[in-house]
Amino acid sequence: MHPSPGMSGVYHLGIERALDYARGATELGVREFLVFGTASTARDNEASAASDPDSPVCTAIRELSRSFPECRFWGHVTLAHYTEHGGNCCVGNNGEIDWELTTDRFCKICATLATSGAGIVLPFLLRPGAISSIRSYLQSNGLEDTAVFSYGAKFRSSLYGPFNRSTGITESSFGDLQLEPWDREGAMEKIRRDVSEGSEGLVVKPALFYLDVILSARSSTELPLVAYMVSGEYMMLRHAAATGIAEGRASMLEAHTSILRAGADLVISYDALDLLKGAQ
Repeated sequence: MHPSPGMSGVYHLGIERALDYARGATELGVREFLVFGTASTARDNEASAASDPDSPVCTAIRELSRSFPECRFWGHVTLAHYTEHGGNCCVGNNGEIDWELTTDRFCKICATLATSGAGIVLPFLLRPGAISSIRSYLQSNGLEDTAVFSYGAKFRSSLYGPFNRSTGITESSFGDLQLEPWDREGAMEKIRRDVSEGSEGLVVKPALFYLDVILSARSSTELPLVAYMVSGEYMMLRHAAATGIAEGRASMLEAHTSILRAGADLVISYDALDLLKGAQ
């Protein structure tokens, strides 16, 4: 266990410490966990390490799901941690994105995570047909009990920097297909498409800067709606507390309340345990 670079109050955990962390979280009532790995040193064009069943992420999900069967452990799926070029895609011999290979790799990584015990997979693959392809692949391999949630609205935000530095990612926009911050209608179109493809839940990312999108999404679907308070939003509030601009726990609680008030069912948060401890 060691502090996460650039993110106060956040730590990188090995398997044993992750089990201890989850145990403490479940005692506070947490039942949903999103499992991330740091950037892999084994990189190639196809992000092969991402589908290794003995990878740190798969091993963690396997041990966590065995130890806490009452909880759901989410597998976040990206190629960017594992590709030699740092993009969220595979590249063909012509230097262009090979979308067929990219989709195939996402399907196989999702299947590996599902086999490891992930209750939900959350693929960072935003192109049309992605969700239906992944769902079909899981179903054809007997893994239909693992739910597929989609990034219904993932924006190209300036607020991902602390997370990228923490996990050792060199951010690349190659192949990411993220929405521009102004594109509210594009977000709603993407949400409608993911619903039509069978997504079982939707994630809006970031959260605080996109409360209007959360509100609109809530009015358009009854699917579980999840808002991701990203690292930059979290760190802004931490810095505000550290410099006396805002009272720490009260401002963090207010921020989470605003996200839920906009219509989110769940918030992916770096501060969940501190908020829950303060509520006791």
